[in-house]
Amino acid sequence: MIGLALDTSYLYASVAIIQDGKVVCVKNGEKPNEQAEVMNILIEEAMEMAELKFQDLQYTAVSTGPGRFTGLRVGISVANALCFALKTPLIPVSNFEAIAYIYQNNNQTLHDNMGIIIEAGVEKYYFQKFNKSGVISDISIISKDLVRQLKETHFLVGNTEGAHEQIQLNAVYIALYADCKTKNTTLLPSEYLKPQYILDNYI
Repeated sequence: MIGLALDTSYLYASVAIIQDGKVVCVKNGEKPNEQAEVMNILIEEAMEMAELKFQDLQYTAVSTGPGRFTGLRVGISVANALCFALKTPLIPVSNFEAIAYIYQNNNQTLHDNMGIIIEAGVEKYYFQKFNKSGVISDISIISKDLVRQLKETHFLVGNTEGAHEQIQLNAVYIALYADCKTKNTTLLPSEYLKPQYILDNYI
């Protein structure tokens, strides 16, 4: 299958194309907070580099967050429009699940007491607990002080210096996790998708 993956959930716009389980093209924005200005350009460049037409795409995957308010809206709006025009499925991808999937692939397992943290603004973080079976808690918002405490009892993975292992989000992770989902899910025509807002974050 051929899929297009989009990520605008943090500082940079990112686009990846995956074909039969292999990422064949990646384009990343070079300047922060310019997702709206560069997203369509990055998609066109990626399609040209992969020598594909939009009609070749069988689905689009996009990060639904949690993440930065404005960035999330850009990526999801583009994904909604593409899938509406192409009449192809739209696959929503949680940043937490994508990070857990990539970590598991790199390390063959998840920790029994693992936490994923994603920056949510000034000294605030999105947090979710995982174990070897997967998600075991709802998403919460925690302070920097609580991150320090959790670091003593949990193995923390995420896009912040407070993590034991840092993983920076981009469209490659969205593409790989979405590809895994397509193998275990029947793809259906897309419905209008909304961002996963946990906190109104304009920073």
